[in-house]
Amino acid sequence: MRTIDPGIEQDIRYASAHNFTGHPLDGYTAAECVLSLDAAKALARVQTALRAQGYGLKVFDCYRPSRAVADMGRFAKEPGDPRKAEFYPRVDKQDFWRLGYVARVSNHSRGGTVDLTLTGPGALPTDTWTPSATPLNCTADYGQRWHDGAVDMGTGLIASMSAPIPTRH
Repeated sequence: MRTIDPGIEQDIRYASAHNFTGHPLDGYTAAECVLSLDAAKALARVQTALRAQGYGLKVFDCYRPSRAVADMGRFAKEPGDPRKAEFYPRVDKQDFWRLGYVARVSNHSRGGTVDLTLTGPGALPTDTWTPSATPLNCTADYGQRWHDGAVDMGTGLIASMSAPIPTRH
């Protein structure tokens, strides 16, 4: 992604311990967004359109190695919840499969799927994460959750109105 559009911010969480497992996932050797050329060019076009409006893109996950998908699956079955308070405070880890939070096969492994958000006016500045940082509930209101540099995408509002919304990874 960086060679196609270096202006798209990257926070590749699965290359660090700042993700729902609490450890870097197998297969992430660098915190870089890797995508197919078509997907990267499509994001660059979106970025250009957003910049004209004062916004931008930030990606959290792009190509996901199959080893990482397997690592997620192992984590979902193992005891312990090191990052529950931040990333899945209202979900039992045993329900990850049933709810669709973890899948045996991920479209990310094809290089054409991304997890992303918007940056721009009104976004709180990005905090620097360290392993000793206090976990902040990702379903809390905007000002009370981790400041990742994104505009308010409504996570807290959605989470307070309904059950968890599963995503396919």
